[in-house]
Amino acid sequence: MSLVNEVKKNTSKNWTKRIIAILIFSWITYSGYSYFFSNKEISETQEKKAYTVSSWNLKNSIESDGKVTLKDELNLDFANPWIINTIIKKEWDEVKKWEIIASLDSEYLVLAIDKANIALQIAEANYNLKKRWGTLDDINISEKQLESSQASYDSTLSQTDMDIRIAEDNVKITWENLNNAKKQVQINELNSKNNLDTTKLDYTTAENNLALITSQEEEKYKNSENKLLMEAGQLITIIEKNLFDIDSLLWISDTNKNINDSYEVYLWAKNTSTKNLAENSYREARQEFDKFYTDWKIFRQSSDLTQLQTYSLQLKNVSSLTNKSLNYTLDTLKNSITSSNFTQSSLDSFQSNFENALSSLKNETASFATILQITGEAKTTMDFKISTAKDQVTSLSQKIKIWETTLQKTILENEVLLSLATQKLDQAKMTLDNSLIKKDTSLTKEKSQIEISKSTLESKKWADSLELEPLYMAIVSAKKNLEEAEKKKEDSFLRSPIDWKISNIAWSIWETTSSLKEAFVTIINNKTFFVESQVDEEDIVKVKNWQIVYITFDAIEWLSISWEVTYVSDKATIDTNWVVSYKTQILFSSEDKRIKEWMTANSEFVTKEVKNALLIPVQAVKTVNKKPSVMLENWEYKAVLTGFTDSKMVEVLSWLSKWDKIVY
Repeated sequence: MSLVNEVKKNTSKNWTKRIIAILIFSWITYSGYSYFFSNKEISETQEKKAYTVSSWNLKNSIESDGKVTLKDELNLDFANPWIINTIIKKEWDEVKKWEIIASLDSEYLVLAIDKANIALQIAEANYNLKKRWGTLDDINISEKQLESSQASYDSTLSQTDMDIRIAEDNVKITWENLNNAKKQVQINELNSKNNLDTTKLDYTTAENNLALITSQEEEKYKNSENKLLMEAGQLITIIEKNLFDIDSLLWISDTNKNINDSYEVYLWAKNTSTKNLAENSYREARQEFDKFYTDWKIFRQSSDLTQLQTYSLQLKNVSSLTNKSLNYTLDTLKNSITSSNFTQSSLDSFQSNFENALSSLKNETASFATILQITGEAKTTMDFKISTAKDQVTSLSQKIKIWETTLQKTILENEVLLSLATQKLDQAKMTLDNSLIKKDTSLTKEKSQIEISKSTLESKKWADSLELEPLYMAIVSAKKNLEEAEKKKEDSFLRSPIDWKISNIAWSIWETTSSLKEAFVTIINNKTFFVESQVDEEDIVKVKNWQIVYITFDAIEWLSISWEVTYVSDKATIDTNWVVSYKTQILFSSEDKRIKEWMTANSEFVTKEVKNALLIPVQAVKTVNKKPSVMLENWEYKAVLTGFTDSKMVEVLSWLSKWDKIVY
């Protein structure tokens, strides 16, 4: 209206032009405004990001680098001093990674866990009581929880019944195994005893056989010796007579010097050299015979015939010399001449007698040699048979010792077999009892959970998230206390951080551990490394023993090893710039041959980690009506309860579910 009045005041000539100009300007302004702000809304819409609620692990960590060093010895001790209750391992036992070496008395730790559980239940009860006014979503959730509790009860009932059936079957099987083990024990012992008795019987038979063979063979050998002695006596007589006859003919010794006086000058008349040969051979034969015969008479006075073979050989030698002397004597006779005092008939008679003597000596010597050989063979046969029989007795004696050892070993193995079978039966019975107890306990717990779910469903009411947050934090604190109590109980078990061998245990059961004494146990291994790194004073309070740490290596791509912190020093290190840091060590083992000493290693100490958490970006959380909220895909805000964050992603504790879609 003001615009029309103003136009009326103008001259009639210009009013139409002015109205048209104003209308055009207004239209241009409106069009520009509409175009600018509509594009801005489109731009803002286009800048929004969509995100689907997902489930991942969330962690905060501290990073530090260090060097890899070989470690062949490590001292281990309990995290907290207390009374030693159990020592499972002994010195030089091999121990696997995280295997328990010893444990402290944990009675007070169990009480602490029970207290923490009670505190957690009270915190959860207060939280649930505050939520007694529930929304429709809360009621739906509670109904689902009730259905889940009932399904869990059914599942637990089915599982525990199955466990009981398996345990009963296992008891039956172990009982049958025990009976079979008893039967096998009887069979094993009977077989060992039978083998021992059979060997003893064979041993007795072998001893009797040895006695029989010894008796028979010694008798045969004795008969051979007697025959040899008889032949030796006859041969000695013949040799002695022949030597006497030679001496009587040739007048060599003083004893017979006058016997051949009547014909001495006719002997060897044709060849005087034969006389020297005959006399020398006689002296040699006589000397050997006298020496032999002196020893022989001494030998025959003793009952010991062990030297019979030696004397027999000497006698053969004497016989050979006598044979030689007879031959030279015959040569002497052949070179003799006859006379009235030494007729041809006398010469022929001498030759005939000595030829007969030579023939007789040869025959007797051959007979003696034959019997000597037979006696030697009898001795060899006797020794062989007796030695063979003795070897058999010795072999059977050794077999008896082996079977006696085997029997003792079988008895010990049978005791172990029965002990193991009995232990397995007792363990199976214990498992069955535990399954029955577990069923009662689990079903009682599941029934209690069903009642809690019913009560929660009936009393669920809405409570403001800001009012619930301190109650929820009380639950978080109670859970933390429970985790710490359980961690302390876990710390009551001394575990090996790696596969090692125990070289020393310095403590005994019921002693109280203390830092004033040497470490509880020393373990050794030649395939172990440790990473030593420095952590700043701002971060060291967040690092503690057995904390999860991830190790990577500058020189080895895509290799990451998950281990735990094994040492945090209380002593500070100060560099030239007055920067304070503390030494940490991570002991680890790896079969990866690429890892070498003095490599640079990066340690990521996990200060907090949540597994399978519902996550959304931190930027998606806005404060609406003083509550943390997120925008759903329908552009409506919904209040949420948030938890742990790593500054990029944040954990959602309630009011959102996995696969929900949000925008930000």
